[in-house]
Amino acid sequence: MSKWLKVFIILLGVLLLLYINPVDRFNEMRSKQDLNQLLSDPNILEDFLDGNTNMKNIRHIGGMTYFFETEKGQYMITLQKEKGRTQYDIFEHKTSIGRMDGY
Repeated sequence: MSKWLKVFIILLGVLLLLYINPVDRFNEMRSKQDLNQLLSDPNILEDFLDGNTNMKNIRHIGGMTYFFETEKGQYMITLQKEKGRTQYDIFEHKTSIGRMDGY
Protein backbone atom coordinates (compact mmCIF):
# COMPACT_ATOMS: atom_id res chain seq x y z
CA MET A 1 0.00 0.00 0.00
CA SER A 2 1.15 3.46 -0.67
CA LYS A 3 1.89 5.88 2.12
CA TRP A 4 -1.00 8.22 1.19
CA LEU A 5 -3.54 5.41 1.21
CA LYS A 6 -2.48 4.43 4.75
CA VAL A 7 -2.77 8.05 5.89
CA PHE A 8 -6.20 8.34 4.28
CA ILE A 9 -7.44 5.16 5.99
CA ILE A 10 -6.15 6.35 9.38
CA LEU A 11 -7.80 9.76 8.95
CA LEU A 12 -11.04 8.10 7.90
CA GLY A 13 -10.91 5.91 11.02
CA VAL A 14 -10.28 8.92 13.28
CA LEU A 15 -13.17 10.85 11.73
CA LEU A 16 -15.44 7.83 12.14
CA LEU A 17 -14.50 7.56 15.83
CA LEU A 18 -15.17 11.27 16.33
CA TYR A 19 -18.57 10.90 14.67
CA ILE A 20 -19.56 7.82 16.70
CA ASN A 21 -18.17 9.26 19.97
CA PRO A 22 -17.46 6.01 21.85
CA VAL A 23 -17.42 7.72 25.26
CA ASP A 24 -21.03 8.86 24.81
CA ARG A 25 -22.07 5.39 23.64
CA PHE A 26 -20.42 3.77 26.67
CA ASN A 27 -22.09 6.23 29.07
CA GLU A 28 -25.44 5.68 27.34
CA MET A 29 -25.20 1.90 27.78
CA ARG A 30 -24.20 2.21 31.45
CA SER A 31 -26.98 4.71 32.11
CA LYS A 32 -29.53 2.45 30.46
CA GLN A 33 -28.43 -0.39 32.75
CA ASP A 34 -28.75 1.91 35.77
CA LEU A 35 -32.18 3.02 34.56
CA ASN A 36 -33.39 -0.57 34.15
CA GLN A 37 -32.11 -1.36 37.65
CA LEU A 38 -33.92 1.69 39.04
CA LEU A 39 -37.16 0.80 37.28
CA SER A 40 -37.05 -2.74 38.65
CA ASP A 41 -37.11 -1.45 42.26
CA PRO A 42 -40.65 -1.99 43.66
CA ASN A 43 -40.42 1.03 46.00
CA ILE A 44 -39.66 3.39 43.11
CA LEU A 45 -42.46 1.88 41.04
CA GLU A 46 -44.98 2.29 43.86
CA ASP A 47 -43.98 5.80 44.98
CA PHE A 48 -43.31 7.55 41.69
CA LEU A 49 -44.91 5.52 38.93
CA ASP A 50 -48.14 4.44 40.69
CA GLY A 51 -47.18 0.77 40.61
CA ASN A 52 -46.95 0.55 36.81
CA THR A 53 -44.57 -2.23 35.90
CA ASN A 54 -45.28 -2.42 32.19
CA MET A 55 -42.67 -0.11 30.65
CA LYS A 56 -42.90 0.58 26.94
CA ASN A 57 -40.56 2.31 24.56
CA ILE A 58 -37.60 3.43 26.70
CA ARG A 59 -35.82 6.02 24.53
CA HIS A 60 -32.61 7.95 25.04
CA ILE A 61 -33.38 11.63 24.41
CA GLY A 62 -29.89 13.03 24.83
CA GLY A 63 -27.22 13.41 27.44
CA MET A 64 -28.48 11.59 30.52
CA THR A 65 -32.21 12.04 29.80
CA TYR A 66 -34.56 9.17 29.03
CA PHE A 67 -38.22 9.00 28.06
CA PHE A 68 -40.51 6.02 28.65
CA GLU A 69 -44.20 5.18 28.65
CA THR A 70 -46.38 3.14 30.98
CA GLU A 71 -50.03 2.22 30.78
CA LYS A 72 -51.05 5.33 32.73
CA GLY A 73 -48.66 7.98 31.49
CA GLN A 74 -45.40 9.16 30.02
CA TYR A 75 -42.30 9.98 32.06
CA MET A 76 -38.88 11.52 31.66
CA ILE A 77 -35.91 10.64 33.85
CA THR A 78 -32.68 12.60 34.09
CA LEU A 79 -29.62 11.04 35.69
CA GLN A 80 -26.90 13.09 37.35
CA LYS A 81 -23.75 11.28 38.48
CA GLU A 82 -21.14 12.90 40.67
CA LYS A 83 -18.63 11.60 43.22
CA GLY A 84 -20.00 8.08 43.48
CA ARG A 85 -23.68 8.96 43.78
CA THR A 86 -26.46 9.03 41.22
CA GLN A 87 -29.42 11.38 41.39
CA TYR A 88 -32.58 10.52 39.46
CA ASP A 89 -35.13 13.21 38.63
CA ILE A 90 -38.45 11.77 37.45
CA PHE A 91 -40.88 14.02 35.58
CA GLU A 92 -44.37 13.16 34.42
CA HIS A 93 -45.03 14.26 30.86
CA LYS A 94 -48.46 15.92 30.68
CA THR A 95 -48.69 17.78 27.38
CA SER A 96 -46.86 18.28 24.12
CA ILE A 97 -46.84 21.59 22.32
CA GLY A 98 -46.56 21.68 18.57
CA ARG A 99 -46.04 24.62 16.27
CA MET A 100 -47.85 25.13 13.01
CA ASP A 101 -45.90 26.38 10.03
CA GLY A 102 -46.17 30.12 9.56
CA TYR A 103 -46.77 30.96 13.22
